[in-house]
Amino acid sequence: MGDPRVLPVRGHEFAPGISFVITDSGGLTLSDTIVRPEGDDARLVRDALAVLSTGSTSRVGRLLAPLGIRFIAVPLADGVASTIDDPIAPPDGLSAALAAQLDVGVIQSPPTIEAFVNRSWIPPAAFLTGGAADASRNAGAGSLLLADFDGITAVELSADGGEEFVDAVMVQGPQMLSVPSEGVLHLGVPFDRQWRVTLDGETLSPRAGFGQTVAFDIPRGGEITVAYDTPMTSYVIKGMIALAWFGVLLAATRPERRVRQRNRAAEAPMMAFTPSTGDPFEPEAVDS
Repeated sequence: MGDPRVLPVRGHEFAPGISFVITDSGGLTLSDTIVRPEGDDARLVRDALAVLSTGSTSRVGRLLAPLGIRFIAVPLADGVASTIDDPIAPPDGLSAALAAQLDVGVIQSPPTIEAFVNRSWIPPAAFLTGGAADASRNAGAGSLLLADFDGITAVELSADGGEEFVDAVMVQGPQMLSVPSEGVLHLGVPFDRQWRVTLDGETLSPRAGFGQTVAFDIPRGGEITVAYDTPMTSYVIKGMIALAWFGVLLAATRPERRVRQRNRAAEAPMMAFTPSTGDPFEPEAVDS
Protein backbone atom coordinates (compact mmCIF):
# COMPACT_ATOMS: atom_id res chain seq x y z
CA MET A 1 0.00 0.00 0.00
CA GLY A 2 1.07 3.53 -0.62
CA ASP A 3 0.95 6.17 -3.33
CA PRO A 4 -1.23 4.80 -6.18
CA ARG A 5 1.28 6.06 -8.76
CA VAL A 6 3.86 3.47 -7.67
CA LEU A 7 1.61 0.49 -6.96
CA PRO A 8 2.24 -2.38 -9.41
CA VAL A 9 -1.45 -2.57 -10.34
CA ARG A 10 -4.49 -0.40 -9.80
CA GLY A 11 -5.59 -0.69 -6.19
CA HIS A 12 -8.44 0.25 -3.88
CA GLU A 13 -8.35 3.84 -2.67
CA PHE A 14 -8.23 4.20 1.10
CA ALA A 15 -7.79 7.97 1.16
CA PRO A 16 -6.58 10.58 -1.34
CA GLY A 17 -3.02 9.60 -2.20
CA ILE A 18 -3.17 6.20 -0.47
CA SER A 19 -4.31 2.94 -2.11
CA PHE A 20 -3.79 -0.73 -1.37
CA VAL A 21 -3.63 -4.00 -3.30
CA ILE A 22 -4.18 -7.52 -1.93
CA THR A 23 -2.20 -10.30 -3.62
CA ASP A 24 -1.82 -14.03 -3.11
CA SER A 25 1.51 -15.75 -2.55
CA GLY A 26 3.59 -16.24 -5.67
CA GLY A 27 3.57 -12.64 -6.84
CA LEU A 28 1.43 -10.74 -9.29
CA THR A 29 -0.10 -12.37 -12.35
CA LEU A 30 -1.92 -11.07 -15.42
CA SER A 31 -5.26 -11.57 -13.66
CA ASP A 32 -4.19 -9.10 -10.97
CA THR A 33 -4.17 -6.33 -13.58
CA ILE A 34 -7.93 -6.71 -14.09
CA VAL A 35 -9.84 -4.09 -12.13
CA ARG A 36 -12.24 -5.86 -9.78
CA PRO A 37 -15.00 -4.46 -7.59
CA GLU A 38 -14.11 -4.14 -3.93
CA GLY A 39 -14.86 -7.40 -2.09
CA ASP A 40 -15.22 -8.33 1.57
CA ASP A 41 -11.46 -8.84 1.93
CA ALA A 42 -10.75 -5.29 0.76
CA ARG A 43 -13.38 -3.91 3.12
CA LEU A 44 -11.76 -5.74 6.05
CA VAL A 45 -8.35 -4.33 5.12
CA ARG A 46 -9.91 -0.89 4.81
CA ASP A 47 -11.31 -1.19 8.35
CA ALA A 48 -7.87 -2.17 9.67
CA LEU A 49 -6.23 0.80 7.92
CA ALA A 50 -8.85 3.11 9.41
CA VAL A 51 -7.84 1.92 12.88
CA LEU A 52 -4.16 2.32 11.98
CA SER A 53 -4.71 5.88 10.71
CA THR A 54 -6.29 6.99 13.99
CA GLY A 55 -3.51 5.51 16.11
CA SER A 56 -6.07 3.74 18.28
CA THR A 57 -4.18 0.42 18.39
CA SER A 58 -0.62 -0.82 18.55
CA ARG A 59 -1.53 -4.27 17.18
CA VAL A 60 -2.98 -3.71 13.73
CA GLY A 61 -1.39 -6.99 12.63
CA ARG A 62 -4.10 -8.84 14.56
CA LEU A 63 -6.79 -7.12 12.50
CA LEU A 64 -5.15 -8.38 9.30
CA ALA A 65 -4.29 -11.82 10.68
CA PRO A 66 -7.52 -13.73 9.87
CA LEU A 67 -7.11 -12.98 6.13
CA GLY A 68 -3.66 -14.57 6.13
CA ILE A 69 -1.88 -11.27 5.43
CA ARG A 70 1.74 -11.89 6.41
CA PHE A 71 3.69 -9.18 4.57
CA ILE A 72 3.02 -5.48 3.99
CA ALA A 73 4.98 -3.54 1.39
CA VAL A 74 5.14 0.22 0.89
CA PRO A 75 6.56 0.85 -2.62
CA LEU A 76 8.99 3.72 -3.00
CA ALA A 77 10.13 3.42 -6.62
CA ASP A 78 8.81 1.61 -9.67
CA GLY A 79 11.42 2.79 -12.14
CA VAL A 80 8.84 4.78 -14.12
CA ALA A 81 6.75 7.21 -12.07
CA SER A 82 9.24 7.09 -9.21
CA THR A 83 12.95 6.27 -9.28
CA ILE A 84 15.67 5.82 -6.69
CA ASP A 85 17.26 9.11 -7.72
CA ASP A 86 13.96 10.97 -7.91
CA PRO A 87 11.45 9.11 -5.72
CA ILE A 88 7.86 9.98 -4.99
CA ALA A 89 7.54 10.48 -1.25
CA PRO A 90 5.43 7.77 0.43
CA PRO A 91 2.26 8.82 2.25
CA ASP A 92 3.23 10.89 5.27
CA GLY A 93 3.32 8.84 8.46
CA LEU A 94 2.37 5.48 6.91
CA SER A 95 5.68 3.68 7.40
CA ALA A 96 6.16 5.18 10.85
CA ALA A 97 2.68 4.02 11.92
CA LEU A 98 3.39 0.48 10.73
CA ALA A 99 6.82 0.38 12.41
CA ALA A 100 5.24 1.51 15.69
CA GLN A 101 2.96 -1.55 15.85
CA LEU A 102 3.97 -4.15 18.43
CA ASP A 103 3.05 -7.06 16.18
CA VAL A 104 4.46 -5.67 12.92
CA GLY A 105 8.20 -5.79 12.31
CA VAL A 106 10.44 -4.05 9.79
CA ILE A 107 12.32 -6.54 7.59
CA GLN A 108 15.26 -6.14 5.25
CA SER A 109 14.16 -5.15 1.76
CA PRO A 110 15.51 -3.66 -1.47
CA PRO A 111 15.67 0.15 -1.71
CA THR A 112 12.56 0.23 -3.92
CA ILE A 113 10.19 -0.79 -1.10
CA GLU A 114 9.78 -0.71 2.65
CA ALA A 115 8.71 -4.16 3.87
CA PHE A 116 7.03 -5.27 7.09
CA VAL A 117 6.07 -8.67 8.51
CA ASN A 118 2.91 -9.38 10.46
CA ARG A 119 3.94 -11.31 13.57
CA SER A 120 0.28 -12.07 14.39
CA TRP A 121 -0.23 -13.75 11.01
CA ILE A 122 -2.61 -16.70 10.82
CA PRO A 123 -1.82 -19.00 7.85
CA PRO A 124 -4.45 -18.93 5.07
CA ALA A 125 -5.39 -22.47 6.10
CA ALA A 126 -4.89 -23.39 9.74
CA PHE A 127 -6.11 -25.78 12.41
CA LEU A 128 -6.96 -23.94 15.61
CA THR A 129 -7.10 -25.31 19.14
CA GLY A 130 -7.17 -23.80 22.61
CA GLY A 131 -7.32 -20.01 22.79
CA ALA A 132 -7.19 -19.53 19.02
CA ALA A 133 -10.21 -21.81 18.51
CA ASP A 134 -12.15 -19.87 21.15
CA ALA A 135 -11.12 -16.54 19.63
CA SER A 136 -12.42 -17.59 16.20
CA ARG A 137 -15.94 -17.77 17.65
CA ASN A 138 -15.92 -14.08 18.50
CA ALA A 139 -16.41 -11.16 16.13
CA GLY A 140 -15.22 -7.59 15.97
CA ALA A 141 -11.97 -5.68 16.11
CA GLY A 142 -12.05 -5.50 19.89
CA SER A 143 -12.15 -9.29 20.20
CA LEU A 144 -9.24 -9.69 17.77
CA LEU A 145 -7.09 -7.21 19.66
CA LEU A 146 -7.61 -9.11 22.93
CA ALA A 147 -7.64 -12.66 21.53
CA ASP A 148 -5.34 -15.47 22.63
CA PHE A 149 -3.61 -16.69 19.47
CA ASP A 150 -2.06 -19.80 21.01
CA GLY A 151 -2.87 -23.09 19.27
CA ILE A 152 -2.39 -22.28 15.56
CA THR A 153 -1.04 -24.96 13.20
CA ALA A 154 -0.64 -24.34 9.48
CA VAL A 155 -2.44 -26.70 7.12
CA GLU A 156 -0.31 -27.84 4.19
CA LEU A 157 -0.95 -30.02 1.17
CA SER A 158 0.24 -33.60 1.37
CA ALA A 159 1.39 -33.37 -2.26
CA ASP A 160 4.38 -31.17 -3.06
CA GLY A 161 2.73 -29.01 -5.66
CA GLY A 162 3.69 -25.64 -4.26
CA GLU A 163 0.08 -24.44 -4.01
CA GLU A 164 -1.59 -23.02 -0.94
CA PHE A 165 -4.24 -25.31 0.49
CA VAL A 166 -7.11 -22.91 -0.24
CA ASP A 167 -5.92 -22.37 -3.82
CA ALA A 168 -5.61 -26.12 -4.35
CA VAL A 169 -9.23 -26.68 -3.29
CA MET A 170 -10.48 -23.89 -5.54
CA VAL A 171 -8.48 -25.02 -8.60
CA GLN A 172 -7.93 -28.76 -8.25
CA GLY A 173 -11.05 -29.77 -6.33
CA PRO A 174 -11.65 -31.47 -2.95
CA GLN A 175 -8.62 -32.08 -0.74
CA MET A 176 -8.18 -34.66 2.03
CA LEU A 177 -6.84 -33.57 5.39
CA SER A 178 -6.04 -35.39 8.60
CA VAL A 179 -6.93 -33.51 11.80
CA PRO A 180 -5.50 -34.73 15.13
CA SER A 181 -8.31 -33.75 17.48
CA GLU A 182 -11.29 -31.53 18.11
CA GLY A 183 -10.68 -27.99 16.91
CA VAL A 184 -11.47 -25.41 14.24
CA LEU A 185 -10.49 -25.47 10.58
CA HIS A 186 -9.79 -21.86 9.63
CA LEU A 187 -9.72 -20.67 6.01
CA GLY A 188 -8.45 -17.12 5.51
CA VAL A 189 -11.03 -16.05 2.93
CA PRO A 190 -14.19 -13.96 3.37
CA PHE A 191 -17.14 -16.01 4.62
CA ASP A 192 -18.79 -18.02 1.85
CA ARG A 193 -21.35 -20.78 2.34
CA GLN A 194 -20.09 -22.56 -0.80
CA TRP A 195 -17.31 -24.11 1.28
CA ARG A 196 -18.06 -27.54 2.78
CA VAL A 197 -16.31 -30.12 4.92
CA THR A 198 -17.20 -33.77 5.45
CA LEU A 199 -15.97 -35.88 8.37
CA ASP A 200 -16.60 -39.63 8.16
CA GLY A 201 -19.44 -38.98 5.72
CA GLU A 202 -20.99 -36.25 7.90
CA THR A 203 -21.32 -32.79 6.32
CA LEU A 204 -20.25 -29.91 8.54
CA SER A 205 -21.67 -26.42 8.04
CA PRO A 206 -19.37 -23.38 7.85
CA ARG A 207 -19.61 -20.44 10.20
CA ALA A 208 -17.99 -17.02 10.29
CA GLY A 209 -14.54 -17.24 11.86
CA PHE A 210 -13.48 -14.13 13.77
CA GLY A 211 -16.74 -12.69 12.42
CA GLN A 212 -15.38 -12.50 8.88
CA THR A 213 -13.69 -15.63 7.48
CA VAL A 214 -14.65 -19.29 6.87
CA ALA A 215 -14.46 -21.66 9.84
CA PHE A 216 -15.59 -25.22 10.53
CA ASP A 217 -15.98 -26.64 14.02
CA ILE A 218 -14.41 -30.12 13.89
CA PRO A 219 -15.91 -32.29 16.69
CA ARG A 220 -13.17 -34.95 16.72
CA GLY A 221 -10.01 -36.05 15.01
CA GLY A 222 -10.06 -37.99 11.76
CA GLU A 223 -9.95 -37.62 8.00
CA ILE A 224 -11.86 -34.68 6.54
CA THR A 225 -12.53 -33.60 2.98
CA VAL A 226 -12.53 -29.88 2.16
CA ALA A 227 -14.37 -28.76 -0.98
CA TYR A 228 -15.74 -25.66 -2.63
CA ASP A 229 -18.94 -25.67 -4.68
CA THR A 230 -18.38 -23.09 -7.42
CA PRO A 231 -21.65 -21.15 -7.99
CA MET A 232 -23.20 -21.50 -11.45
CA THR A 233 -23.12 -17.71 -11.78
CA SER A 234 -19.33 -17.88 -11.72
CA TYR A 235 -19.31 -20.10 -14.82
CA VAL A 236 -21.81 -17.80 -16.54
CA ILE A 237 -19.67 -14.72 -15.87
CA LYS A 238 -16.51 -16.47 -17.08
CA GLY A 239 -18.35 -17.57 -20.21
CA MET A 240 -19.54 -14.04 -20.93
CA ILE A 241 -16.01 -12.69 -20.48
CA ALA A 242 -14.64 -15.35 -22.83
CA LEU A 243 -17.28 -14.54 -25.45
CA ALA A 244 -16.51 -10.83 -25.18
CA TRP A 245 -12.80 -11.43 -25.75
CA PHE A 246 -13.59 -13.74 -28.65
CA GLY A 247 -15.70 -11.00 -30.22
CA VAL A 248 -12.88 -8.48 -29.81
CA LEU A 249 -10.35 -10.82 -31.42
CA LEU A 250 -12.73 -11.69 -34.24
CA ALA A 251 -13.40 -8.03 -35.02
CA ALA A 252 -9.69 -7.24 -34.96
CA THR A 253 -8.78 -10.03 -37.38
CA ARG A 254 -11.54 -9.68 -40.00
CA PRO A 255 -9.94 -9.33 -43.49
CA GLU A 256 -12.29 -6.60 -44.64
CA ARG A 257 -11.45 -4.56 -41.55
CA ARG A 258 -7.74 -4.80 -42.27
CA VAL A 259 -8.34 -3.73 -45.91
CA ARG A 260 -10.32 -0.67 -44.81
CA GLN A 261 -7.62 0.26 -42.32
CA ARG A 262 -4.94 0.01 -45.02
CA ASN A 263 -7.02 2.17 -47.38
CA ARG A 264 -7.48 4.83 -44.73
CA ALA A 265 -3.78 4.73 -43.93
CA ALA A 266 -2.89 5.18 -47.62
CA GLU A 267 -5.17 8.18 -47.94
CA ALA A 268 -3.95 9.84 -44.75
CA PRO A 269 -1.44 12.67 -45.21
CA MET A 270 2.14 11.88 -44.29
CA MET A 271 3.83 13.98 -41.62
CA ALA A 272 6.50 16.26 -43.14
CA PHE A 273 9.66 17.03 -41.21
CA THR A 274 11.08 20.53 -41.73
CA PRO A 275 14.88 20.66 -41.50
CA SER A 276 16.27 22.98 -38.88
CA THR A 277 18.02 26.16 -40.11
CA GLY A 278 18.99 27.47 -36.73
CA ASP A 279 21.67 26.57 -34.20
CA PRO A 280 22.11 22.94 -33.19
CA PHE A 281 19.64 21.81 -30.53
CA GLU A 282 20.87 21.88 -26.96
CA PRO A 283 19.04 20.05 -24.19
CA GLU A 284 17.26 22.20 -21.66
CA ALA A 285 18.74 22.18 -18.18
CA VAL A 286 16.61 20.36 -15.65
CA ASP A 287 16.74 21.34 -12.03
CA SER A 288 17.71 18.43 -9.83
